[in-house]
Amino acid sequence: MTAATTNIWLFLPQDWLEKSPSRKFLTPEQESRVRLGIADFIIRLGAALKLDSYTIFAATLYVHRFYMRVPITSSKYYVASAAVAISCKLHDTYRQPDKIALAGCNIRSAARTVTETSDVFWQWRDQLLYREELLLRFLNFELNIDFPYKLQNRLVEVSEDTEGDFGEKGEEIVKKAVSMLELVSALPILIFYNVEVVLATMLVYQVMVSKDKYGIKRVPSGLISKVTAVDVNECFQCYKWTRLALSHCNDPKDRLCTPFLALAKSFKSLTLEEFAAVANF
Repeated sequence: MTAATTNIWLFLPQDWLEKSPSRKFLTPEQESRVRLGIADFIIRLGAALKLDSYTIFAATLYVHRFYMRVPITSSKYYVASAAVAISCKLHDTYRQPDKIALAGCNIRSAARTVTETSDVFWQWRDQLLYREELLLRFLNFELNIDFPYKLQNRLVEVSEDTEGDFGEKGEEIVKKAVSMLELVSALPILIFYNVEVVLATMLVYQVMVSKDKYGIKRVPSGLISKVTAVDVNECFQCYKWTRLALSHCNDPKDRLCTPFLALAKSFKSLTLEEFAAVANF
């Protein structure tokens, strides 16, 4: 698959729809839900290991990137555990491999408690080390991640200088935009658009859906362009793709889809002009 920009980890959405390594046996809708399940596992593993948002966010992106190189198989939870192990080493949250393996196999073996004397634990332990090496090789040891949190602080800082209601409510709105980015990072979005584009898009979305609550109809003039290097068309394309990705999570019987059902309905069909009027670049 070809990269969308000079960043080798950003791909063209249409290429993924048609040429994903998993496309021979998974439709885009099915693959989106499988990726969602992997991301949910990483969150649960992160909670069990008491990891911070940086570590969990990076591990999720490592898995998304890995599965742009190879098909998704039954080893996906081993890969996810390995991604967490790598992320822990890189983000000052080191956890021993035994603890990661034990937590991982207990999450996947909910019917019974697994201990370090169990055969399944040693299977996970061995697989963790192997998948870690495999993941590093397919990622070419390129593990740098752009996080949204510094950008969040900068947006809040600049928004405080704006007049009107946004100056008062900006911090809350930006925080919600970051939470939205973290939520949709479970879906194949950050392999097509960088963090700046996605966060700017989520900021525009938050202003749109909270206009009745806050009385704010648009982002303050030039706020996004002062803090990021994105343009309105990029953000609009990201908005449309997010809307499509959310539509893949439409199974009311699947607990993983539950957070996305109402969210999908709130992503209304918009023209570029309508989106740009709120983005206010």
